[in-house]
Amino acid sequence: MTRLTAPWASVLGDHKIDELPGTTQPLWRVTAENGSSFLLKQLPEFPPGVGPIEEYRVLQHLQANGISVAIPVVTDDGRICASHGEFNYSLLPQLPADETGHPGARRSKETCQSVGAAIAQLHRELARCPWPIHSFTHKMTLDFSEPNVPEQIRECITPEFQQTLEESLTDLPIQRIHGDCNTGNILLYRARVSGFIDLDHLPIGPRVYDIAYYLVYRLQDLLELHNAAGVEQIFEPEFAEYLSGYQSEAPMPLTSQELSAIAPAMFTAAAGLAAWHSLEHVYDAKKVRQGTNAAIWIRCHLPQLEFTSDRWGS
Repeated sequence: MTRLTAPWASVLGDHKIDELPGTTQPLWRVTAENGSSFLLKQLPEFPPGVGPIEEYRVLQHLQANGISVAIPVVTDDGRICASHGEFNYSLLPQLPADETGHPGARRSKETCQSVGAAIAQLHRELARCPWPIHSFTHKMTLDFSEPNVPEQIRECITPEFQQTLEESLTDLPIQRIHGDCNTGNILLYRARVSGFIDLDHLPIGPRVYDIAYYLVYRLQDLLELHNAAGVEQIFEPEFAEYLSGYQSEAPMPLTSQELSAIAPAMFTAAAGLAAWHSLEHVYDAKKVRQGTNAAIWIRCHLPQLEFTSDRWGS
């Protein structure tokens, strides 16, 4: 393994490497001779959005403007990533994170508001980023007729609901967004956000997508731990605090149109996750089940999820 860390020899010294299981890309924790902690990450063969150089520039901008991110450590010969075989690798400082217990455990008001505020601050700085970024445009809609969409989700799609989704998710304001804003990519330390990781998508899209995507992952965690009544008791008050935190920090608070799009965006995000993990080359039965259950839950609780300007302010 030391062959992978050799490009950072002057940084790491005599170091220890431990593989971290259960990650999308191979990942190792590296403990340097001086006790500092790093993460060695194998980069995907094809970047999901931006490449390493563009991501590095964006991360520099974010850090300079108060957003906590993990910027790759430059190699001994001045590169931001190192090649070995057919893959590239980057070495990242490990940001503090201490969330313990089941991820579906109830969160405090302060934690939820911290997450919402952090997403708003990230959006503010991504909108102000001076670097050209070549990524993709995220489309909020989903073709529910595709065979990989689970049957249970397709059964939820009446013509009226399809029309509601299309109307709600069309012509929303767009800007640069995280694009993979799940609960694992927003780190918590002492019940507050300690940083963002995996900013390698960075598409142009509606800012409510990042919010909805995060909420879907949070909902999936809640559904894994609680029964239906338990989720209902946690869901609305917690999510209200996420939105409260976002609105408190957003230079332009979410409009009535954007607020009304959150629940439809959550449904399509959950359905999209289930559909993606149904594909043969990435098939994951657990994630298909989680996405399907979340989509069905959202569909059944739309009245409780009507985030309107009257309820939350605009």
